[in-house]
Amino acid sequence: MNQELLEAYRNFDDAYERRRSPILFEEGHLADNCKTYFELTSEYDIDEEIHNQMVKSEYLICDVIKILSGSSGVAENEVETSGLGTKLAEKLDLRTFASSLFRSSDEESYTIERLSLEYIFPRATSVTLETEDWTFTLEVVAIARINNNATPDWILWVLDESKSANYRGFSTLILL
Repeated sequence: MNQELLEAYRNFDDAYERRRSPILFEEGHLADNCKTYFELTSEYDIDEEIHNQMVKSEYLICDVIKILSGSSGVAENEVETSGLGTKLAEKLDLRTFASSLFRSSDEESYTIERLSLEYIFPRATSVTLETEDWTFTLEVVAIARINNNATPDWILWVLDESKSANYRGFSTLILL
């Protein structure tokens, strides 16, 4: 669904070797392409400094093309993509993954819709929650059969960002 991701997947070898901004791992290890990034993530954590967290956004494509390369795919006509943003807002349990909204969640309020913090913007394949200080976005970037059952799985990108620029988190999430 994400055009940049689709292009990277179609040209896997180029995307795998393409130079990206350097990202620092623990113990001073450095990656500047998907290949090195994969090798280092199997042994080290990404350094937590703010610059690294911003650079992490360039490596989200690496995460997803690796996931897709191990999946059995899904036919385009098997997936209805309209309304995915609304489904994410209504149904995704925010207690199931680490984020800034995890702390705000409880037994009664655990979806973006139920938190009703301020402004919720569902789109065809994403949902964004904006407050005065924060932006939180979930975007379905691909759908594939990852666990090889009858139900296609959603691959999401999560953007969790302070508007004061003191925190910016990017991650890839798989909804099986």
